[in-house]
Amino acid sequence: MDGLTLDVDDDLLYWTDVTNQNIQSADLDGGNRRTILKGLDKPRAIVLYKARRLVNSPILLVWHNICPYT
Repeated sequence: MDGLTLDVDDDLLYWTDVTNQNIQSADLDGGNRRTILKGLDKPRAIVLYKARRLVNSPILLVWHNICPYT
């Protein structure tokens, strides 16, 4: 796990996984684990952005493979 963010409204945890090149989520108790995105190139940091009344789903912003030295 490299990046981590918490969705306090929906009690979900999101994280990036460089080894498996994906983003996953789970309930706070570890249940309902699922892969959100896969096939990413070195996903690192993750931010959850929720704009109420503008979108129905959260937006995940991921920083990956930007620095050529990583």
